[in-house]
Amino acid sequence: ALIADVSTTPSEEPPTPVTVSNISIGNAPTIGSDNAPITVVEFSDFQCPFCASFFSNTLSQIKTEYVDTGKIKFVYKHYPLDFHQNAKIAAVASECANEQGKFWEYHNVLLGNQSAWETLSGNDTVKTFVGYSESLGLDSNYFRDCLSSLKYERYVDSDLEEGSKLGVTGTPSFFVGKEGKYTLVEGAQPFESFRQTVDQLG
Repeated sequence: ALIADVSTTPSEEPPTPVTVSNISIGNAPTIGSDNAPITVVEFSDFQCPFCASFFSNTLSQIKTEYVDTGKIKFVYKHYPLDFHQNAKIAAVASECANEQGKFWEYHNVLLGNQSAWETLSGNDTVKTFVGYSESLGLDSNYFRDCLSSLKYERYVDSDLEEGSKLGVTGTPSFFVGKEGKYTLVEGAQPFESFRQTVDQLG
């Protein structure tokens, strides 16, 4: 059973490295250089308030200080929790946007407007998500077909399965590391926590 969202209380103890032989990046959306020495893999849920908090408070700083400087490659993986009614459809929608080259823009819209869509249901959800695709200049008919057919549901499920195997129990969860040795950082930690983990890796 999936536990609730991870709390934001930073732990006093430094996170212990988790030895993960491989996290498959595959077709996952990424930002940053493929040659970056450190990879950060986020398992996230678009409807999780802590994921929105991480997006609002920490991600831009990670991007500025580490991604844009070539030190980190940042990877997004889906981990929609089953008690968030729109998390999975939001994940599928983001992949439909990814198909048209706008994953990160759509990711930002979903997390930035979470309160506007989290309680919607049925057609209202679809209409809102199609509306977001229009606002980003996507082909909205193509997007609607992709969303209605749940084209990427299986892809989202495979991320979820992978996360569970790696020991993810809540969102957001981050694996920070390189070559099969990752440190698991749980929850919407402040930037300083990431800095510590990244600096330890050198």
